[in-house]
Amino acid sequence: MGTLGYNQVAELLVSGERSTDLCILENFLHSSASQLTVYGLFQLHSTLSDGQLAVLFRNNHFNTLYKNKDELYVLVTDQGFINEPSVVWETLNSVDGSSTFVNASFSKSKPTNANEDSELVLKANNCVIWNHLLALALQQEENNKQEQNINTATGTSKTKKSSSSLSLHSKSGSTPAQTPSSTASSSKHSTKSSKLDEVRHQI
Repeated sequence: MGTLGYNQVAELLVSGERSTDLCILENFLHSSASQLTVYGLFQLHSTLSDGQLAVLFRNNHFNTLYKNKDELYVLVTDQGFINEPSVVWETLNSVDGSSTFVNASFSKSKPTNANEDSELVLKANNCVIWNHLLALALQQEENNKQEQNINTATGTSKTKKSSSSLSLHSKSGSTPAQTPSSTASSSKHSTKSSKLDEVRHQI
């Protein structure tokens, strides 16, 4: 991703422009929908010492991270587990969402509806990236509409100002040709619309 941040990459993906680099970035976001990579997980293991606390910003909120006996744990703060006193920590040992819940003593616990709750948390995490892309896509669509309205208003004004010139062209039998810039603008707008439809379909 180079020097680009997450938001910058997401904005590029909904801009309507296509290139090899953008395809690579799109594949990267798909493969790391949980906002954690294998390399990132390895770095967390390598950086943290046993018994050390840290703050991990992931899925748009801060997570309390703790390393105990060479195992990484995230403090469970989801409201879905508010009535599960035996669920305190969740292991962080993979990027695909597979994890184990443990109690305050780091012993494995089996909460009620554990499978269902874990699946809901995973789905919520994976939806974050696409929700953000949808918001950007809607904003881009609104910007396109405003740009189109401005262009229409500008075109109307220019038409009124050049009515006498057009009248002379009409009398001589010539017709104004479509400019390359207007053709390019139309093509670009069509490409952006296609990309917005693609983002909605993925969501």
